[in-house]
Amino acid sequence: MFVARSIKDIKHLSSVDRALITISDDVKEILVGMLLGDAHIVKRSSLFNSRLVYVQTAITHKEYFNYLYNFF
Repeated sequence: MFVARSIKDIKHLSSVDRALITISDDVKEILVGMLLGDAHIVKRSSLFNSRLVYVQTAITHKEYFNYLYNFF
């Protein structure tokens, strides 16, 4: 099912604001590890930013999933 949402109330960051965002080395390492494993980046259209999608189906990896959930 596709659900369209309005983006008119979402605050968009300026290029100056985006340049001020820093990501720690720990977060970078975890994101790279996720992308090498069970995550991928999706660009839905030219109107929206990309989003990170993480899917974990094996119940045996529940501790790892909870670790990532609590980290972010």
